[in-house]
Amino acid sequence: MLDLPVRNLMSDAIATVRRSTPLDEVVETMFDRGISSLVVTADESDEPVGIITKTGVIEALTWEREERRAMQVFGLNLLDEMDYDDVSALIESVTAKYGEMSVIKASIELQEHKEKSRGVPLVLARIRLVTDRGYFTADGEGYGATHALRLAANTIERQLLKGKTYGQSKKHPDAEEQEQLYGWWLGG
Repeated sequence: MLDLPVRNLMSDAIATVRRSTPLDEVVETMFDRGISSLVVTADESDEPVGIITKTGVIEALTWEREERRAMQVFGLNLLDEMDYDDVSALIESVTAKYGEMSVIKASIELQEHKEKSRGVPLVLARIRLVTDRGYFTADGEGYGATHALRLAANTIERQLLKGKTYGQSKKHPDAEEQEQLYGWWLGG
């Protein structure tokens, strides 16, 4: 399959945008046409000067700090009492409790629902952690981003605790023990 020529897979309907096109128009064009990339042309000519992709747009719209490239936060406008450093500290506090664990990537998404309580919107927080010990994901729903994030972090913490203790502190009874305890039930 990999030896197929590109012409068999490429799209020949090329969509272009000028270099000075606002980002909201670029995103609208991608969604209207159902495409994931656009060729960028110079403002004064139709000469291609680059390409813009949905992935590039998403990366541009997420909040990352250079020293903490492993964490992305989506839905920044929903952060009420927290900022980037607080979210980062929350993730670090959860993972630090369980020994030497390296977070390769953390993705935090916040989505606001229409429901409100005393003016505070119901928020869904989704945390995805890729670590050297596995992949962990959890959702938390609460009134305000802080509440939702803490609920999701608690769920991640329970997953980490379960993974840490399984096979170490839980004793699995052997067949002989089960026979002694439940012999007449097992005998049928």
